[in-house]
Amino acid sequence: MKQNKIMLFFFIALPVSLVLRFLQLCFTIETNTGFFINETKNFGPILLLLILITALGVAIFSWLTFIRPNNPPKTTVFMSVSSLALSLSIFAELVFKNTIVSIPWQLSLLKLLSIAVIAYFILYGLEPFIKFKLPKIASSITVLYIIIRIICDFTTISKLALISDNILLIFTYCAILTFFLNFTKLYCNADNDKSFKMILSSGLASVVLCFTSSIPNLLINILAKGAYNHSSIFTCITLLLLGIFILSYILSYFSKDNI
Repeated sequence: MKQNKIMLFFFIALPVSLVLRFLQLCFTIETNTGFFINETKNFGPILLLLILITALGVAIFSWLTFIRPNNPPKTTVFMSVSSLALSLSIFAELVFKNTIVSIPWQLSLLKLLSIAVIAYFILYGLEPFIKFKLPKIASSITVLYIIIRIICDFTTISKLALISDNILLIFTYCAILTFFLNFTKLYCNADNDKSFKMILSSGLASVVLCFTSSIPNLLINILAKGAYNHSSIFTCITLLLLGIFILSYILSYFSKDNI
């Protein structure tokens, strides 16, 4: 299937997912606790399921692409800006977010990999301007960082009551991990005939989930004056910028100039 049809489907599915999440936060979730309201508790899980189905639909539809890009994408201004903004967001999260992880080695590894991935995204964003070539293996830092994020968040969530924010967060990180695995394979010349499908499929699904996990939460916090605090503002901003970075990468990789 041609990319323009896939992108059309994506740009229809994305606002649908955002609206579903916004409706879920407004009408089915108690602001103070994060649990589903008794009167609408049957609708909350349905909306969450519809969001996940929407992201899955984008992934499946994107898998139907048959036009393989010629080369890894050149870093555009949009990619550079999003990469540098992402590095700043991860830095802010590292410094200001109160990460509740009781296992010392997990917290230490998270901090170490956060510093490494901050450096990676800074160099990635500056690469076109400073004539510096990142080692191919450096892209694997993104995979390691997301893995430890999943481990730390899952460890934290397992000790708390399960709410929709946490479920959506784990699915989002899993989609991001799949994208960065294929992102790394491409740069390390370990891709196969289907890797470009995986990049598009996992990438667009990641964007849907990143935006859905962040934008409605940020809007609700603005409307409720910060009362909805079940997802860290720093995490929401990082997820939003991850989504923007992945989208900029996809748009460059599957652009007409690279096909």
